Amino acid sequence: MIEIVFLGEYRETVMILEEIVILLCWQFMAYFLYKYYRNIKDQKLTRIDLDWAIFFVSFGLTHFFYQFGDFYMVDHQFFSLLGYMSLGIGVLLFAVHSEKIETIKTKWTLPGLTFLILIIFIVTYFLDPELPQTLAGLTIFPATVIILYFIFNMFRNLKGKFKFYTIGLFGGLLLLFIGNVGATDMAISMFGTFIRVLADLFMILGISLLALFFNLIPSLSEVDWYDKLKYILIIDKTGICMYDEDFQEKTRLNKRLLAAALFNIHEFLDEMTKGFKRLKILEKENEFFIIEYGKKTTGVLVATELLESLKYLLRRFVTEFENFYSDTLKSWSGDVRLFLPTTNLTSKIFKKIQ
Repeated sequence: MIEIVFLGEYRETVMILEEIVILLCWQFMAYFLYKYYRNIKDQKLTRIDLDWAIFFVSFGLTHFFYQFGDFYMVDHQFFSLLGYMSLGIGVLLFAVHSEKIETIKTKWTLPGLTFLILIIFIVTYFLDPELPQTLAGLTIFPATVIILYFIFNMFRNLKGKFKFYTIGLFGGLLLLFIGNVGATDMAISMFGTFIRVLADLFMILGISLLALFFNLIPSLSEVDWYDKLKYILIIDKTGICMYDEDFQEKTRLNKRLLAAALFNIHEFLDEMTKGFKRLKILEKENEFFIIEYGKKTTGVLVATELLESLKYLLRRFVTEFENFYSDTLKSWSGDVRLFLPTTNLTSKIFKKIQ
């Protein structure tokens, strides 16, 4: 019969909490793998879900090995090494895949650093089996840096409510980092066994927050929203195009005719539905026409994909346009040259993050 090694007064509590950590990680891993394969079938850009699955399976496997090393009569140093290696390999795979799909761009510095740390752990174990425990922070450090860099990159690129979600990711990462530090042998020797209980609670909360906001973060299409832009128009209530700009600088379409056509469609649908619901989205020939209605104008953004970020940016654009030209719009006689400075507003709101 296997004997339990961890004999602190919170032994049973810690065992239960550790099992919850493992169960949560593997459940979330299964969920994100399901999302990944489901959306591959639907031909959606969800490569980011594979990163989340890698993260959770490696973290769960890490604590699976920790539990054997901490609670049962087995080789503690060896199972601790397996735990560190599981986390390190997971971080390495996460970093390599993220670098490959360019959600992080470090010129392969972080993947290289993670690989070096894995080699250090293996070498030090054969020199002295207790050394990897002293160097445990080396695995936590690259994992935290890579995820933090990933979140920061998301924060810079995402718009609207998605930017708020990245703050939730940061909170989850912080709790997870504190929990991992508190679960180390060094922390337990300094603060006693109760720190392990707190550490596991922090990890459970951190994992849950990360999973929640990982799920709310959209596909990579939202991150690359600028590449989906084609052109933008501002039209008045009669269908006259007051301002237009082509984001891709390709062959220009007759946007004034397009603006009039969109206005007529809107009027027609208003009659058909008796004004119950305004037309907000049109799809035609692999293009999406996103429409935002202001008090005196209507904004139309044409893109290759329908994204929440673009809806938010168009709403902001129309609002700021009407605020800036509020006096001009009251007495406008049809001279579209008055709106040429709008190009500065376009550059400000639809700014590509490098």
